[in-house]
Amino acid sequence: MKMVAQAKLSQVQSRCMVAAPFTKGAEDFLTAFSTDGAESGEGKTQHLVIMITGDRGLCGSVNNKVIKAVMAMHNGMPANEQTILFGIGQKAQDGIKGDERELFARSYRDIGAVPVNFAQASLLAEDILSIPHDKASIVYTKYVNQLSQVPTSVSLPSKQFIEDNMSEMDEYEFDTDGEAGVLSLDDLYEFQLASLLHGYLLDTSTSEQAARVQAMDNSTKNANELVESLTLTYNKARQAKITGELIEIISGAEAV
Repeated sequence: MKMVAQAKLSQVQSRCMVAAPFTKGAEDFLTAFSTDGAESGEGKTQHLVIMITGDRGLCGSVNNKVIKAVMAMHNGMPANEQTILFGIGQKAQDGIKGDERELFARSYRDIGAVPVNFAQASLLAEDILSIPHDKASIVYTKYVNQLSQVPTSVSLPSKQFIEDNMSEMDEYEFDTDGEAGVLSLDDLYEFQLASLLHGYLLDTSTSEQAARVQAMDNSTKNANELVESLTLTYNKARQAKITGELIEIISGAEAV
């Protein structure tokens, strides 16, 4: 399993590096809009939390860290903010227990059944935009190196928030204006969100495989140590039995 995970890690790591410039560009575009004060006003603010995990276990605590980060975010939200969960990966919904499971608006499994691609990210982005929300956050696992994977949260504005704060778009130039410009903003936002999801899915997949390599390495070492310990225990018991039998033979010979 370690060898398989190592091979998958090399493949997804190279694809993650290729997607990195697009991910960085999407981050620069979307995170430029500050959502401070977006929750002000009457009524509850709909906060969509997109949690990205893996589909399989045997990879240490990499998935549990994302789940804990999401639950900490949910428990720390103000009273006028309502959580909506969007799960990507089987471990996302499996890790949420109790009444919090009702917070899920969508949940996708077996995303990793095929190599992560932009078509998947585009479908996810389209589904995310179909859920009404005032702001959103993405929680995923950022790959640092083969020994370190960090749960990371990125805050995103909603499309409506961008439309209400178009002054941030002054540095950009559009070929269209008026109603056509609004339509182009829809397409632009969906493309940037898909680019972001594509990069984060690859980052999470890379982190999962790296954690699995480490977990399998640790399990191999633990198994070898266990074998050595059991072998030593067996040899001691065997030696004790042989010694006891010899003592009985010697005692019987002396008695005769």
